[in-house]
Amino acid sequence: MPRTCHLHIGTTKTGSTSIQRSFCDYDDGRTRYLRLRIPNHSRVLAALCAPNDAEALRQAKLTPAKADHWRAAMQDQIAEFPDHDLIISGEGLSMWADPEMIARLAADLHAFEAVRVLAYVRTPDRWIASSFQQQLRNTALPYDIAALFPLFRDWFAPWEAAFGPDNVTLVPFDPAGFPTGDVVADFAARCGLDMPATPAPREKPALPAEAVAVLYAHRAARGVPPLADRTDALVNRALVEGVRALGNTPFRVDPAALAPVMARHADQMAWLAARAGAFPPVSEPVSPVFGTARDLLTFAEAQRGALAGWLRDIGATGAVPDDVVGMVDAAYAHLRATL
Repeated sequence: MPRTCHLHIGTTKTGSTSIQRSFCDYDDGRTRYLRLRIPNHSRVLAALCAPNDAEALRQAKLTPAKADHWRAAMQDQIAEFPDHDLIISGEGLSMWADPEMIARLAADLHAFEAVRVLAYVRTPDRWIASSFQQQLRNTALPYDIAALFPLFRDWFAPWEAAFGPDNVTLVPFDPAGFPTGDVVADFAARCGLDMPATPAPREKPALPAEAVAVLYAHRAARGVPPLADRTDALVNRALVEGVRALGNTPFRVDPAALAPVMARHADQMAWLAARAGAFPPVSEPVSPVFGTARDLLTFAEAQRGALAGWLRDIGATGAVPDDVVGMVDAAYAHLRATL
């Protein structure tokens, strides 16, 4: 059997964390998981493959010297176990769309006779909803379906060019079709690996529409939340997790708003269908659905009563503002004073 690198490149919100945490200590005598600072290799590999990129280094929390250290560590592991296959996993890799970065990674993996690239992909509506709510936790961004639309061909064609179409596998993310309904089991089966001994952790559930709308309203008014230090991060995390209590409505994209965007990107979808096959059927979402920023802001205003109740539940004192943005400001202030 050729020496193989199993290169899992995403996409986001398709069970990548479960794969990484389950396999991070994997070594069955013939296949090892790359030890590269943390189980998610996305940011470190971006820093290594985008040399002299200050932002990539900042995102990975690396200095140039540390980046050199981890490049050497990766090459040492590849050389130290010449009879071992290797697992690399980073959902952020699917977004590179940069032939030069991918070529640098391919060069780093030259010792392998085969590099098998694997990515899981969601339907555009589910990917937009999942990606938007995930990013909204820590940043401010517009709710623009056209801008959020996943450009599958643009993302994955460079990987095909680097490693060959036969070595890139795109899999519709459909837990109902996975062994035991588990993406970790599906990944193991596709790579010909035994299931890891570490139980797969549960992925953090997506934020409900109530939380998404409230966070969006606050981000739209106030911008990116303060994230200068660890305290800021803890306060923001507590706020994001706290607003889950506002409701349990699934956050779904309006099919009517998505339809013209899908039509404009019919070529992207045809390209994907030729490689991944048909997506499983998706049931029509129930109301409410969200097609525009106005939809989100209107839904946020409907959460004022629930927000006021949540502020009382967490012990916030003083007069409660009567607007959503003011209530979230009060929640941030309370959490910062009490955490």
